[in-house]
Amino acid sequence: MKATQSILGILNNSNRPPGHFPRAPGCTPGGIRAHSTFRNAPRGLIILCIIIAMCFPVKAAEKTSKNNKRIKRFFERHPEADANKDGVCTEKEARAYNRKMRKKQGKERGKDNSRDSRKKKKKQRGKPTAPEPIFENAAYGPHERNVLDFWKAESSDPAPVIIYIHGGGFIKGDKSKTRFGKMGANIKKCITSGVSYAAVNYRLRSTTTLDNIMLDAARAVQFLRSKAKEWNIDKKRIAAFGSSAGGGASLWLAVHEDVAVPGSKDPVLRESSRLCAAGHLNSQATYDCEKWAKIVDLPASWAKDMGMTDDLGFYHIKSRDKVNSSEATKIRKKVDMLAFMDKNDPPIYLHNTKPDIAPKNKGQVIHHVRHAKYLKKRCDEFGIEALLITGETPKDEMIDVIDFFFRHFKIEKK
Repeated sequence: MKATQSILGILNNSNRPPGHFPRAPGCTPGGIRAHSTFRNAPRGLIILCIIIAMCFPVKAAEKTSKNNKRIKRFFERHPEADANKDGVCTEKEARAYNRKMRKKQGKERGKDNSRDSRKKKKKQRGKPTAPEPIFENAAYGPHERNVLDFWKAESSDPAPVIIYIHGGGFIKGDKSKTRFGKMGANIKKCITSGVSYAAVNYRLRSTTTLDNIMLDAARAVQFLRSKAKEWNIDKKRIAAFGSSAGGGASLWLAVHEDVAVPGSKDPVLRESSRLCAAGHLNSQATYDCEKWAKIVDLPASWAKDMGMTDDLGFYHIKSRDKVNSSEATKIRKKVDMLAFMDKNDPPIYLHNTKPDIAPKNKGQVIHHVRHAKYLKKRCDEFGIEALLITGETPKDEMIDVIDFFFRHFKIEKK
């Protein structure tokens, strides 16, 4: 277009005396020679040049797996995105494949997962259903995401606490989600029933490895215990729950040994990290993802076949051939909840109503009901109390995680 505008400028001055050409602002007289090419050109030829320039504009090179690193990585994980099978994935093909998979996953879950639907849901989210917390963004650790919100129960006696740990694959998410919808209503239910409530943020795996994120969750529990006198908390009755990543972190807290450091200079670290109950919703049995093939009944090559990369982010490694490296193995052991389980672990609430079918993609593997079923089996082997809620559970036997905690707190529902 700039070339076209330049030519139009010449035509607009075509009635000036021969040899006279307009000078662009700031140009020196020497710059006038830039238009000398058209000095003796026929007017018809110039018009033809304009038409050609307007009809055949120069396009920027299309982004493909050949010239764009992001699309190249996407193509490596999803080779089926190459719609025309020419061995190259274009940006258009990548976007189309993404839309197709989101729509497909939405249908499998019985939900509309389109962009318009997501916008509608966000709009419908509306105002919080929970009251304002008594303490908001209270810092429990040194990192900017080491913060929690606290709702204090209406109780004269030290009150039990339910901790909500948000999901998001450890790459996103926020504690504010708990203030809306049914979860927000549950907060109101808790504080009016004499149960305090906390919602926790933690570091994401873009900044640290998964074992350190688990220690963030542990420190949040320890911090609440350190506030027992000030916030009227019953140290013996603290439970935690969450969905997906939050459920995994809650399970880790339930089965991991106490991380308390008696005699520490840090008063928070002196406190226990143990729970009296845990809620595991649509989550994973272990974060040693090499065990998922056995748990979900998959071939050993499933991760490569389905483009699984989440576990690489858990351990901060760049390729799958590093999964068994000394550094990755060390982290895998630290986040293997199955290896920590014993008869002394607290009651666990397991909830996953997804269908028990062969998974077709990594998303279905990550949130498969077989994680919950496997955990129930292990709990039974150790004699750990566990309540499993699946799509096969009769409706009259389905109870909410909050009611499960109330039962163990010996709190009457209101």
